[in-house]
Amino acid sequence: MSDLVVELFPTKAAWLAARRDPLAIGASEAAAVLGVSPYMDSWALWELKQSQAAKASVPVDERDLVALSRGNRWEPVVLAEYAAESEGTIVEPGEHFGRKGHTVTISNRAFPWLRESPDAFAIDKHGVLGHVEAKTSMDRDAWTQGRGTVVERWTDGSEELIPPHYAVQAYVQLAVTCLPWNDVCVLVPSGGWLEVRWLRLMRDEETQGQIVETLTEWRERHLVGGEPPSVDGSEACNRYLARRFTAVKKREERVATPEEAAKIRGLAELRATGNSAEVRAKVLANELVVSAGEHRVVLEKGGPFGQTQSTGGRTTIDAKKLEASFPDAYAACIRTGAPSVTFATYGFKDK
Repeated sequence: MSDLVVELFPTKAAWLAARRDPLAIGASEAAAVLGVSPYMDSWALWELKQSQAAKASVPVDERDLVALSRGNRWEPVVLAEYAAESEGTIVEPGEHFGRKGHTVTISNRAFPWLRESPDAFAIDKHGVLGHVEAKTSMDRDAWTQGRGTVVERWTDGSEELIPPHYAVQAYVQLAVTCLPWNDVCVLVPSGGWLEVRWLRLMRDEETQGQIVETLTEWRERHLVGGEPPSVDGSEACNRYLARRFTAVKKREERVATPEEAAKIRGLAELRATGNSAEVRAKVLANELVVSAGEHRVVLEKGGPFGQTQSTGGRTTIDAKKLEASFPDAYAACIRTGAPSVTFATYGFKDK
């Protein structure tokens, strides 16, 4: 590990503060760049890094914080079960580097901006030191069905053994640490209880090299260069556009380019189709509520089904009355959401 740069932090707060580097990419963030993360797209990552550069704050989803905290609480359980089943010896990262109880961040001198924080290391029954990553998941079918499955190199079908975003994280960890293997352990529901499964991703220079190359290019272009990612339909992209294109009272008119004309017609058509589909769906739903009543209606035994489900009325606040009657409380509780922008179409007739 002579090429490694190791940072040790006595508290989680110190570790989190050090993570706010606008030019660094963490192992858990790499999947967003590659477009395989279910939690964050490249625009959201870029927005996060931009806010870090400006020392501003980005709204955090409270559900993500709850999930992270829950994962940290289950981590010792996952590691203990893995150690017992694999006959490996868990090595606490801080202790491995001489500071037991400290949180560790590792980077490599070959690409110092790429960083990872190991959950644990392990010495297997052959005496070889490797990396260990602990996860929890409610989707047991997204993971290997066995314990100790070995993936020598990433090929088609490997995504059936481990979710791709976790595989990207694990390969980044191998690229950074230069360790020979990474055991990704997951706690999943099974048979009415819980079990730990794991698979071993072996060091794969080709796959790791492709990932690091993609991350390097994206970082240089979008973090170092500051260029926004390509426009897409993400909320983060829309927030950026809303800040850039503010309301204009009077607009100069010009003829659309052929490409713009095709997009405008397509947008209007999609909206018209969506509106009619939504209306039709509401009609069908109400008709089925009447005909099905209190029954569960199956298309075939053990197959798809439908049933009536009701919810209570949504609780709302009369904002105008609150402001008039309790202006101080209204002022203390008022909150402005993130800006947004859209492209309106006019003059199109329904077909």
